[in-house]
Amino acid sequence: MPVRTLAPTRIRRVNICAIVVTYRRPETLSVTLRAIERQSLPASQIIVVDNDDDPEVLSLMTKCHPEARYLPSSKNAGYGAALAMGMRVAQTDHDPEWYWLLDDDTPPTTEALEGAIHVSASNDQAWVVGNRGGRIVFGRIQHGFQDGAKINQADFTLVDGAVVSKEAVDAVGFPRTDLFMMLEDVEYTTRIADSGGQLFVRPVESTALHMGYSSPWRSYYQSRNHLRIAIDRRSLAWIFGWGSRTVGLCLADLKLKRWAQLRFRLVGAWDAVWNRMGSDRHAWLIAHQ
Repeated sequence: MPVRTLAPTRIRRVNICAIVVTYRRPETLSVTLRAIERQSLPASQIIVVDNDDDPEVLSLMTKCHPEARYLPSSKNAGYGAALAMGMRVAQTDHDPEWYWLLDDDTPPTTEALEGAIHVSASNDQAWVVGNRGGRIVFGRIQHGFQDGAKINQADFTLVDGAVVSKEAVDAVGFPRTDLFMMLEDVEYTTRIADSGGQLFVRPVESTALHMGYSSPWRSYYQSRNHLRIAIDRRSLAWIFGWGSRTVGLCLADLKLKRWAQLRFRLVGAWDAVWNRMGSDRHAWLIAHQ
């Protein structure tokens, strides 16, 4: 439902831990870290989870961002698993009131964190405040909102740039570690909503400039993870939502002769049924894209 007005709220100093996941992009990471350090409401701590244990990232952290904590991973465990790793350390060592979750290629605007905390302070049940999100209608994931409200209550949010409350983490824990990539945010935030928390999305103009990319093998993870989430939820509506979305994408693949994407979607569905999760297929996907 739209939330069109917010009561004036004075932002107090809060314990916020920013968690940034990076993978082989030290220059891009540095841009994002500088943006985090320039926030009008600064984070109390910054944790960088390196999904590659990259010496260049370590050198960057040591020379340019010594106040941030560096957590290397021995392998690329995926975005959700890396977030879980960072959040677990943050919970143990800092017990933050809010976890600010970020990718390395989304440098936030100066007012991003303050704006998110303002929304949370104006809504007592706000457990997640994200930059992007949408509705889930009969299992179908629908991004964005049509009503033009400044703030919208959502059925899911993307976690990149979102703040997640201590209450949410206490209630449901951390993101799933077996999805590797794609839809980890939909799974996590809908789980939070199922536990009684409310999700809010801020105005589009307040979001960061995303510098991401797309690859054919992402079709596999999109198909597999969506169907696996639906199966785990034991929801016919979600299975219908996956089916309608996947049929549409497969028809587009056929029309545009995107044979790799079509194959990856079907293999992803097969692996979802048999609960073959994680990143075991990744090398095969890269070789056959």
